[in-house]
Amino acid sequence: MSTREGIRFDAVSPFNEPEWEWDAPKQEGSPARVGDIAKLVRLLDRQLAERKLDTKILVTESGKTDYLIHAKTDHPSQDNQIEELFGSSSQNFIGALPHVPRLVAGHGYWTTASNDVLLGSGGWACRARTIKTGWST
Repeated sequence: MSTREGIRFDAVSPFNEPEWEWDAPKQEGSPARVGDIAKLVRLLDRQLAERKLDTKILVTESGKTDYLIHAKTDHPSQDNQIEELFGSSSQNFIGALPHVPRLVAGHGYWTTASNDVLLGSGGWACRARTIKTGWST
């Protein structure tokens, strides 16, 4: 797109708060299970490569930090996102795709935790060793 239209996208974030249904017309969102996120990211990565674009794909724009770092929440097919997407033994692993940077993005709504909880043992940075950093978006 950048050569044809003159527009360059440094990054895309194809999901916003995927753990919530968004069935009321109050706010935007894109409900998706972790497995669906992985499938779409793989397809998008392939298309970016075929088009020789260096655009990065950011995931997951989680609506709550808990869904990034915890399993067995109230949304079991949409939680534990860091381990599910960046843990090398996961069937949903996308951490080696060339257009996926080693970071996760998420919102901190309703999340009150110390830096030790978010960044320390078991937090954003340690849940999967391929994560370089986390962005609160």
